[in-house]
Amino acid sequence: MKPAELFLGILTAVGGFVDVSELVFMSQAGSRFGYALIWVVVLSTIGIMVFGEMSGRVAAIAKQPVFNLMRHRLGLQLGIVTLIASFLSNLITSLTNITLKEIVDDDLAGRGVAGVPVTVISPNFDVHDTAVVDMGLIHIAMDYGYMRAADVMSGTDPHPVAPTDAFTLSDAIIRLRTDTHRMAQLWNRPLEAGSNRTLEELRLRKWLIRKLVEARIASGVALPKLATLWFQRWEQGSSTEPNEPSPWDEFVTFAETRTGIAYANPSATEATVTVTVLSSAGLALGSKVVQLAPNAHGAANLGPLLGLNSFTGSVQITSTVPIVSLSLNAEAFPVFSALPPGDLPNGTLLATGH
Repeated sequence: MKPAELFLGILTAVGGFVDVSELVFMSQAGSRFGYALIWVVVLSTIGIMVFGEMSGRVAAIAKQPVFNLMRHRLGLQLGIVTLIASFLSNLITSLTNITLKEIVDDDLAGRGVAGVPVTVISPNFDVHDTAVVDMGLIHIAMDYGYMRAADVMSGTDPHPVAPTDAFTLSDAIIRLRTDTHRMAQLWNRPLEAGSNRTLEELRLRKWLIRKLVEARIASGVALPKLATLWFQRWEQGSSTEPNEPSPWDEFVTFAETRTGIAYANPSATEATVTVTVLSSAGLALGSKVVQLAPNAHGAANLGPLLGLNSFTGSVQITSTVPIVSLSLNAEAFPVFSALPPGDLPNGTLLATGH
C-alpha cells in the first residue's frame, strides 16, 4: 500500500468528528439533561467507530472518496442530496467554531457592550484539564478562581513589569496545593516502608501552604472562607483519607526514658492528645491523655510523664485535631538530637502496639 493511499484512508476515517462545536453542544446537553442522554453518547461513539473504520477501508481499497462511491451506488440525485447534507453539516460546524472564537476574543478584549467596561478574570494556568474528574482539584480550581477575582477586583492584578505580592501568592498557593494533592494521592499506605519520609515532605508542604496563606492575609486581599484550614487537611478525594485522617494527628518515633516531646495546637479547637509509650517488642507500657487548649503548647520528658524508670522503644502521639509535635532525645549533656517520625514498614509492632 502506498503512503498516499494510507493517508487517504486515515483522512477519510477521521472525518473531523471531534471538534470544538461538538464539545460545546455535548457540554450544554450534559448541563441541561444530566446523565439522561448518556446512552446517546455511547451509541453515537460506537456508530462513529464503525463508520470511521469502514470508511477508511473503503477509501483505501477503492481508491475513491466515500461520497463518490455513494453517488455510483445510489444514483446522482441521492448522491447530490447526501453531498449537500454533508456540506451543510460542515458549514454549521465551521460557523459554530468561528462564532465561539469570536465570542471568546470579544470577551477577552474587554470592550463590553454600549461602552460598559468589562473586567476580565482569567487564570494564569489550568489546575486540571477538562477530562479530569477529581474533587480535590476541582475545589482547588474554585479557590483559585476566588483569589484571581479578588486580585482583579481589588486592583492588584499585575502589569507585565510590576507583579504584586497578592497576585504572586495566588499562583504560588494554588500550585503548591495542586502538587501536594497529587503527591498525597500516591501515598496510599502510611505504614509501608519509606512512607514516613513522604509524610514528612507532605507536612513540609502543608507548612509552606500555611505560611503562604499568612502572607496572603497580611497583603489584605481576600481569601476563601476556609483558607486557614488548607494546611490542616487533605484535599477532598485524596487517597490518604481512609488511612490517615489528617497530616498532623498521628506521630510515632523511637523513644527512651529521657526522650522529651513538645506539642502545640495551632487550631481554634481544643485537642485531646494521647501519648502512648511502647516497648521494643511492641507492648504498651503506659499512656497519658493531655487536654491542649487552642493555641496552647506543652512539653514533657516521657519517663516522668508516664512514671517509667527505664524503657527503650517508641512513642506514639495521636490527637483529635491537627497538632504539631517534636521529639528530642538527650544524647550526652548538653547535646540533643531531634527525632522525626521513623521509617516504619507495614505491620511494625512499634507503630501499632499490638
